[in-house]
Parts: sequence; C-alpha cells; structure tokens
Amino acid sequence: MRAPTTTKGHYVQSAPYEGNTLTNDADMYRFMQEQLEAQPDLTLGGPTVHWLSEGLQECAALAQRPSPALPCITFLGSDEQIVNTDAIKDRMQRWPGGELDLVQGAQHEVVMEGPAIRQHTFDRMCALFDQYRG
Repeated sequence: MRAPTTTKGHYVQSAPYEGNTLTNDADMYRFMQEQLEAQPDLTLGGPTVHWLSEGLQECAALAQRPSPALPCITFLGSDEQIVNTDAIKDRMQRWPGGELDLVQGAQHEVVMEGPAIRQHTFDRMCALFDQYRG
C-alpha cells in the first residue's frame, strides 16, 4: 500500500509542471521527465506506508541525537512543500559548524532550479569542500 498522495509511477511522470512541488524551473522539470523516459530503470514510485512509517521512526530517533561536530550547509528552498521545514530549522540551530542556507525562490530540488539558484548552490558547496581539500 502506497503512502497517501503518492502513485506507483514517478512524480514527474504523473504530475504536470504547473503546481508541482519539486522545482520552479520548467526546463529542469522537463529534463527530469526526459531523463526518466530515456532511462526507465531510474524510475521510482511513491513510498509504501511501511517505508514511510520506518522513515518517520528513524527521523524521530535521529532528532533526539546531537548533531555531529562537522561542517555542514543545508540548502532549504523558501518554497519547500515536501519535507518538514521546522525540523530542518531545528536541526540546523543545533548543528555546531552548520549553516542553513534558505534559498529564495526554490522548492524541494534546489539543484534542479534555474541557473542562478544552481550557481549559488554549487558555488557554496564547492567553497565548503575546498576549505577541507587536502
């Protein structure tokens, strides 16, 4: 049995671009659709109720644990609708060396947004990695 609001098929194959919860960039949404048409083995359907239950239990357990003392940047789209943004904000407030980057105009797939948002996100990632290059 699938989790509510999900389908057997991949989201981008069943949901139109208009009103989607992944990206504000039509070209990237189309790219995701075309990728799954070209590579159907990459297709994932919605999670089962059991998978969702296990995931929620794991998230609850992890929320009780301290954040690791490691550098981290978490990118959160300002238009996020899929995951619990309060949980993300709470975790990042408790992460020593962690930073929450609230990406204006982005949804869930921050790296699948328009060119300016992708550039910002990848530049920030690379800068973090470059600090620890050996």
